[in-house]
Amino acid sequence: MSKYLFSLILLVMIISSSFLKVVQASETYVGGVIVAVSDIKIASMAYEKMGFTIKPGKLHDNGLLNAHIKLPNKTNIELMSLVGAPSDDISEKYSKILEQGESGAYLELTGSDADAFSKKIDGIDHEVIRGKYWEYVIFPEGSGLEHIFLFHPYKDYKSKSHFYIHKNNAKMINRVWIEGGKKVEELFQTLGFQHCGERKHASGLSGMSYKTSLGEIIVTKDETADRPKVLGVSAKMDAAPKDFFSRSEANGIWIDDGTQSVNCG
Repeated sequence: MSKYLFSLILLVMIISSSFLKVVQASETYVGGVIVAVSDIKIASMAYEKMGFTIKPGKLHDNGLLNAHIKLPNKTNIELMSLVGAPSDDISEKYSKILEQGESGAYLELTGSDADAFSKKIDGIDHEVIRGKYWEYVIFPEGSGLEHIFLFHPYKDYKSKSHFYIHKNNAKMINRVWIEGGKKVEELFQTLGFQHCGERKHASGLSGMSYKTSLGEIIVTKDETADRPKVLGVSAKMDAAPKDFFSRSEANGIWIDDGTQSVNCG
């Protein structure tokens, strides 16, 4: 092979690699959920009983204390509690959420960087927050979108391998049910998520399905005056003690086995 041909092939590989990185950075998909819990220790024990491995978090300066359930495909369930009085805007939000009881507080979207995400949703009120290690896009309280945010780390953070292994063989979050109605659906349509029609849950609840490149989100009609919530997740559990855990068992959200495939014509 001539050195000129080799150089050309190398250049094509570099351009292709850069293109793929751009595409990946502009995709938005399900990253996980955050569950607001009253007591992190009690909640962690409940999830361990369901067969999940808990990665302990830490007590932050604002009083928030977290723990993580890391799944092999990098989706996650984060448990979040508040120790003491809130001391900033973020901990104040969790304080108000917990006043209403334990619940699914946030749906985390990921994949896209903040600038690409912000450009896509231009015209929808939002705020970009940049930190040392990651950046966020959040929506104002009262907007009907406040239970959704984008999280984009500046680099890939990996936990120790044993945290990804669960006794219930959980592999991924492949479906999330959230409240929200029309405003949330409009956001997902703006982001280019594929509309898959109506889907019904075994509990009798129904909602409109939106498929991302990683995971499905089902939006139910929000019929309350309260802050919209994350209702439940499907966690692809092959060997769980049972195939459905109620909100009382899972601290404010339901968790099912997620074996139902996501079909979208």
